[in-house]
Amino acid sequence: MTAYNHLPRTARELADCIGLSDTLEIMRVYGGQPLRIPRKPSSKLMLAKVISSDALYKLCMTYGGEYISHIPQLDKIDKHRRNHAIFTDHENGKPISALAREYKLCTGRICAILATVRRDKITTNQFRLP
Repeated sequence: MTAYNHLPRTARELADCIGLSDTLEIMRVYGGQPLRIPRKPSSKLMLAKVISSDALYKLCMTYGGEYISHIPQLDKIDKHRRNHAIFTDHENGKPISALAREYKLCTGRICAILATVRRDKITTNQFRLP
C-alpha cells in the first residue's frame, strides 16, 4: 500500500488537489488543528511557507474561503502503517516475540495490534461484493 492509501479522507482530498508531498507538509505543521483556506494565494501567508506556491494556488482556487475543521496528524498515519506492517509480518510467519523485539513493543501490545487490524480487515471486507 502506498502512503496515499493510509491517509484519512480529508488528507486524500487535499492530496488529490495539491499532491502528496504538500499534503504531508500541511499535516506536519497543522495536524490536529483546524485550517481556514484563504480565498487568494499570497506569499505573506503562513501557509505559503509550508507548501509550494503552485500548491497554494491550487488549494485557494479549489477550497478558497472554506474551513477544514480538522487536519489529520501524521503520527496517526505512521502508527497505522506500522500496525499494518506488523500484521503483514505476522501473516508471513514472523513470531509475536520477534515482532515485539523488532518494533520495541511488548507481546501484549503486538497481540492487541494484530486483533485490531484483523477486526478492521474483516469489517472492511464484509461490505465488498465479489
